[in-house]
Amino acid sequence: MSINKEGRLAYCAHNLIVLRNIKNINEVETFKQHKNRTCCVRFNSCGNWVISGDIKGTIIIWEADKNYPIRKLYENVMKGMIRDVCWTGDSKRFMVAGEGTKEFGRALLVDTGSQCGIINGSTRTCLSIDVTKDRPYLLAITGEDQAV
Repeated sequence: MSINKEGRLAYCAHNLIVLRNIKNINEVETFKQHKNRTCCVRFNSCGNWVISGDIKGTIIIWEADKNYPIRKLYENVMKGMIRDVCWTGDSKRFMVAGEGTKEFGRALLVDTGSQCGIINGSTRTCLSIDVTKDRPYLLAITGEDQAV
């Protein structure tokens, strides 16, 4: 679940991303481009782009506009389910965390999808991830081993 500066709330529901206006809860919109069950969603710092992930490791970056044009589609980012995503403050990088074999998280560039970092450790499942908005970027993760 994520909230942007304009008061829009985004959350996952089956293979949809639901967008609601907090001030007027009757304003409901849906993003329907995921083929599999969605697991995570997050607005960027400006609130104009959204990143969402699903159980098959697919990431979609899309515009939070009425027609929801897709900016980027990355398949098989992780070997398993993507549990959480986050953006850097400049919206040029994003981090994904979830279930993997050797690593349980990655940092990627938005424009190319190129990997710019790997997150690994003692657990195979990362449950939550977040990054500071300004440089130097500091990353916080937590996993099934209950360590942060």
